Amino acid sequence: MAIKLNNCDRYPITADQMMNLMKSREYFESKYRALGALNVTWNTFGEEGGRWVVSSTRTVPANLPAIVRKLIGENSIITQTERWTSDGKGGHVCDFNVTVKGAPGGTTGHMKFVPAGEGHCDWIVDFDIAAPIPFIGKKLESFVAEETKSTIAKECKFTLDWIKSH
Repeated sequence: MAIKLNNCDRYPITADQMMNLMKSREYFESKYRALGALNVTWNTFGEEGGRWVVSSTRTVPANLPAIVRKLIGENSIITQTERWTSDGKGGHVCDFNVTVKGAPGGTTGHMKFVPAGEGHCDWIVDFDIAAPIPFIGKKLESFVAEETKSTIAKECKFTLDWIKSH
């Protein structure tokens, strides 16, 4: 059983301008550094099959319960892949997945940039977190959900600061 989460943040730029951020390696590298990631490797960063694909592998400190750190280690190696395309209505949509090396399950979901009035857009994220591990899976899903909410808030602040300074 997975945990379902969603989030919506408003930004003072258009959906097309937000999509341009997804095409900026500088933005991603700065964001990942600000969030504490190490050793970012780009698997794909560009056009692929008519979609804009951003796929990276990065190392982050494993802020996980001790029992899970025994399985994964002190650092988590995360692979995240986003596949973006136009929605044909002035916005952009994305399917994404996140996996952690050595851990079963992961995160899958959808994101979209939706126009939200003059010069603004909403970044909407809907996703599922699954950790199919007997006995501790539900607890791990809940923990990862809380960590993910915290990371989303940090990403929002970073992005708003980036927009103001660029």
